[in-house]
Amino acid sequence: MLGKNLGVDRSLANRLRDATVAHHASVERTLPFATLGHTLPAYRRVLGAFLGFYEPLEGRLQYVATSSGDIDLMGREKVSLLRGDMRMLGASEEALAALPRCPAMPLIDGVPRALGCMYVLEGATLGGQIIARHLKAQLGIDERSGGSFFFAYGAETGTMWRAFVARLNRQPSPHDSTLAAATETFERLEAWLVAQGAPTWIAERDPIP
Repeated sequence: MLGKNLGVDRSLANRLRDATVAHHASVERTLPFATLGHTLPAYRRVLGAFLGFYEPLEGRLQYVATSSGDIDLMGREKVSLLRGDMRMLGASEEALAALPRCPAMPLIDGVPRALGCMYVLEGATLGGQIIARHLKAQLGIDERSGGSFFFAYGAETGTMWRAFVARLNRQPSPHDSTLAAATETFERLEAWLVAQGAPTWIAERDPIP
């Protein structure tokens, strides 16, 4: 899911990449992203699981962003995209409200840890472009028909990633808490996906009635 170097100075980003490479690989084994578009029920289940993780996490990030004024989430929010995709694919507001939310979030107590968490989320958005192509090829889903979460920034994806990396690399040392937050975010995400049944999801467990 994480993107490759796009020709910018990524000193802290490189440290984060190195610190999380095993976690990243483990998440991809838990949820093989290249195949999640094979069936609509499996895809809807993926969206439901991500909503259950992203919604409480974005709430914590927004609190830090608002209270510190030192990070900007404008245009990077994903919960509205997830909700919109699920509604497009048949979910009612009642069904969305009934989906479980992850109770074990990574610690985000300030800007350094928020940046570590955002590194995981923004890297996932960068890699989501690959998943978006699978969705279009396998299910005919695009950004207007239930795939906006993975299409996300569209043509602006590279620009958004570089802007985030530039902010990341302006963060002064020490970076221990940023690195710790990134690894914890991966760990919490993987544990949540497993708790929701990944990678054995089947149509009978579709979260949308």
